[in-house]
Amino acid sequence: MAEIIGFWKLEDIVNGTTWDGVEFEALDELGNPIDLSNKDVRIQFRRNGKDGNVAVDLSIGDGLSIKTGGDDNIIVINKMKVDWGAGNYFYDVEITDKTSADVDTPLEGTKRVLNDTTKDD
Repeated sequence: MAEIIGFWKLEDIVNGTTWDGVEFEALDELGNPIDLSNKDVRIQFRRNGKDGNVAVDLSIGDGLSIKTGGDDNIIVINKMKVDWGAGNYFYDVEITDKTSADVDTPLEGTKRVLNDTTKDD
């Protein structure tokens, strides 16, 4: 199984803002593309630490998609409204083989959600 080979601090965003999402290229520890055609992919964002409360739980078809063509190794976090509340969020990308049930976590990182100034009181 692959070790965590990357850390990515995602750009800050203001709470209540629509996030255009982001794309990740899934690579193994040697830099080779990971074929995602027989894999489940899941990403959780947790507030204030890796053991914090889950703010959002994404999976294929529910906030995540796979960009097909080429190596089929691009994970897409789809456009969404970020209304998680201000704070620091930790995430990782978990890839599970549907046949063997082996789990890889090739990427982890953080995303900061800032307090919104303009709001309805």
